Amino acid sequence: ASISQGLPYVGPNFPNSEDGTVYRIVSVSNPRTVLQLDLSAGSARNATIGVKGSTEDMLFRMELQPDHTYLIRSVALPNLLLTPGSVANYGDIFGMNEGYGATQKWILEEVSNGVFIMRCEAKTNLLIDTSGATTQVGARVLLYVEEGSNTQRWTFEAVEYSGGSGTEPGTEPGDEPGDDPTPEGYPKADTPYRLSNLSNPAVVAQAPSAAPVAGQQLTMAVPGNGANQVVLFDRQDDGTYIIKSYANTGLVLTAETLDWRGAVAFDTADGTDAQRWTLEKLSDGSFHLISCAKPTIMLDTNGSSTVAGAAVILWGGDGGNTQKWRFTEVDPTTIVGAEPGGGNEPDPGDEPGGDDPSSDGFPVSGSLYMLSNRLPGGGQPGEHGRTRQSG
Repeated sequence: ASISQGLPYVGPNFPNSEDGTVYRIVSVSNPRTVLQLDLSAGSARNATIGVKGSTEDMLFRMELQPDHTYLIRSVALPNLLLTPGSVANYGDIFGMNEGYGATQKWILEEVSNGVFIMRCEAKTNLLIDTSGATTQVGARVLLYVEEGSNTQRWTFEAVEYSGGSGTEPGTEPGDEPGDDPTPEGYPKADTPYRLSNLSNPAVVAQAPSAAPVAGQQLTMAVPGNGANQVVLFDRQDDGTYIIKSYANTGLVLTAETLDWRGAVAFDTADGTDAQRWTLEKLSDGSFHLISCAKPTIMLDTNGSSTVAGAAVILWGGDGGNTQKWRFTEVDPTTIVGAEPGGGNEPDPGDEPGGDDPSSDGFPVSGSLYMLSNRLPGGGQPGEHGRTRQSG
């Protein structure tokens, strides 16, 4: 530990509940997850990994001691402190009554701006970590020898607390993110965007076909003018998003397989959580796109590839730049292959036989078409049918 006058260093970024502030302890490995106590009936009150929220079981008071160590006290049950059951490698951490001395004291060290490791004062080479170095929901929180992994790194998010649950600082109940139809920095409704990640902004996500096919896995590609590279964000009442294909708004971004390396595609809208996404804004203005069906996995590219042709997949949060996405607005007049709302029914007044001067069955001026040949008698397109590819 850094020492100041014989004591561990405590600086301006360090948590301190002296003013009543309570905190979430957030995993750097997957910022969607937090340390929480299992307080269910019959449990041993062990510490586990949970999906980030503001319930009391995942809120803690960081009580700075005169020796610059911390007691980490449960908000739900204030008699409980975070305590290793065994001061050894793989020693599980529990909520236990006060009275175990140095075993219940933690030395915080800031390893980067606002990011900390937590050492057990009783054995300072042991840090708070997770079983198997995973942030899967339900993973055990335990002691493990220092190794520099992100599962040993944590941030402390201040939460305003008035009993029962917490809210973000500066908000009132009912004002949490999700009530504002367009929070600052988030994508706007009815506005077309391309998706690129920080690893290589020169490629964007796209449906491989100019006319997106339901269930076809997305890939990365050099930007073009095709509507298959453009999406619309539809913010829901709970603050999550449905992300629609601009080429056909009946198709939405879908986690096809809820697992690491699971495929991501535009698929027919069905209202399930596999088609809803949490946008987690990061300090650099980019976003994690987290599956609502399984909040421990998020949008990524296969093998963290940065080249055109890489498949878009789901992967556990690892802090990589291929998981950090930016949304670039697109001028609708430059998009080829669809109008806003493509795939919807025609507007009233546009039915055949209306005011359009084009003869019945002939192409309409100003409209976009795909060309294919048909067999006599109304058969389906033959093997020589063509569709134009974007880009």
